[in-house]
Amino acid sequence: MRPASRCLLALALLACSRNRALLAPPPTPPAPVTVALNPERILRGQPPGPVVTDTETPSGRIRAAVLHHRAELQACYERLLGANPEAGGALSLQFTVETTGQLIDVTAETDAASLRPGRECMLALVRRVRVDGMRQPAQVSFPLEFQNPPLAFSVPEFVLHPRVRVEPSSVAAAVGAGSGNLTAEEARAVVETRLAELLGCYTTLLRTERRAEGTVRFELALAPDGAVTDAAADDAPEPFGPWRACATPILRDLRFRGSGRRVTLTLPFALRPREQPSPPPRAPPPALPRPPARPARRPGTPAPTPTP
Repeated sequence: MRPASRCLLALALLACSRNRALLAPPPTPPAPVTVALNPERILRGQPPGPVVTDTETPSGRIRAAVLHHRAELQACYERLLGANPEAGGALSLQFTVETTGQLIDVTAETDAASLRPGRECMLALVRRVRVDGMRQPAQVSFPLEFQNPPLAFSVPEFVLHPRVRVEPSSVAAAVGAGSGNLTAEEARAVVETRLAELLGCYTTLLRTERRAEGTVRFELALAPDGAVTDAAADDAPEPFGPWRACATPILRDLRFRGSGRRVTLTLPFALRPREQPSPPPRAPPPALPRPPARPARRPGTPAPTPTP
C-alpha cells in the first residue's frame, strides 16, 4: 500500500472513532411505577353502570380501560354460576402497562377454587386492553370481587280466616319449568299448595284463643336448588306461639323452583277470626272540663249576694 493511501485510511479511522465518541448513549428506559387500584365489586345480575374515575391520572386511565370490559368480565363470572351457584370470591389481576398502552405479563391469582375455571376467560379479555396516554410504564395490581348475593323479595299478604276458601292446586304446576330469578307469583303459588294446612293450624288455635288476631311474618331462606334451608317468624304477639310452631315445619317442607341463586323470601300472614278485620277499639270519650273551684270564705265573711 502506498504511503498516501495509508495516511488516508488512518485519517478515516480517526474520524470514525471521534464520531462514535460524540454520539450520546441511548436513554435508559424509565422504571415502571407501582399502581395499586382499589377493588371493584362485580355482582351477579347487576347491570354495568358508568365508570366513575379520574382519567387525568395514570391509575384512572388504567382502571377505566379495564372496566370498559366490565360486562364481559361479569359474563365470564356468571357462566361459572351455572355449574356452581356458590362461586365467588376475590381475584387479583396483575399486569404491566407499557408506554405503548399494551398490557404484558398478565396474570390472575385467586384463593377461591370456584373462580379458577373462569380465569382464562378473564385473562383473554384483559390481554386485549389498551391504555392511552401512558408516559411511564406501570406495574398494576387490580383486585376484583365477584359476588352472587341473595335475591330478596316479599310475597303479597295471605289472609287466613275460618271461612276462607282454599282452592286445591298442583305442586307441579306451582313449581313449573320457569327460568331465571324466582318471582313473587311463583313463590305465592308454591305456598298456596299448603295453605289448607296453615289454616288448620289457625283454626286449632282459635279453639283456645277465640280472639287471636294479627299478622305474623315468616322469612324463608332458599338454597340455589329451591330447598328451604331456614324458616323463622318475627316476634308476633304471645297467642300466636302455637300457630308459629305448627306452621314452621309446613313452610320448611316447601320446595320452590331452583333459580341458581340463594333467595330470602318474606311471607306475611294476616290471621283473623272473622272475614273482616276487627274494628280498632274505641277511644274513651274526652273528659269534660271541671268547673273552677270557688274560693273558700273566711270565717265571719258574709256569703255573696246572688245576681238576679
